[in-house]
Amino acid sequence: MSFPSRERLAAPSSDRLRITHRSRQTAFPKRAQRKLNGPLLTGLIKSVYTRMRPSAPSFKACQACACSALRRASRAVTQHYERHFRGSGLRATQFTILATLAQAGPLSISELSDQLGIDRTTLSRNLRLIEDQGWISALAHGDQRVRKMALSPRGRKKASAALAFWKQADTSVEPVLRRFGLQSRPMVRAE
Repeated sequence: MSFPSRERLAAPSSDRLRITHRSRQTAFPKRAQRKLNGPLLTGLIKSVYTRMRPSAPSFKACQACACSALRRASRAVTQHYERHFRGSGLRATQFTILATLAQAGPLSISELSDQLGIDRTTLSRNLRLIEDQGWISALAHGDQRVRKMALSPRGRKKASAALAFWKQADTSVEPVLRRFGLQSRPMVRAE
């Protein structure tokens, strides 16, 4: 292995430093060069290695923690349902909102948020998309601060048509759950 000569390590005369990375050249302005410390980094760099050092042993447990494992499982289950909903014109999250409104009737955004376990900001964004499609509508309420959402006839028809997609996804989710050491169980909600 040969090292570059001292002359090659001197600061380049051009206004920019070129760094080759995976057969690609990236130009860094002069001000970025000043931030790089050490004589080796002020010269022309032929390649940059992006290999990471092994993580500290104390962080390995973080990958196996309950939160991380449940997030991975949740993502896999959501992707499974999304694949099944492709032909329905709905996303799994949209179907869940429509199904909840079909089951419970008109609900305020706070009530719907509590039932679905979704924060209000995320729910409001999803409701706006569904409302734009004409699947739900806001009902007039005595209190101007409260906005009750109800399923429209068009939304009821859309939810009914998508129910077959949901059943197919729900009956075939078991292998996805088993990959994460889980099994499907009926959910019992504490009142």
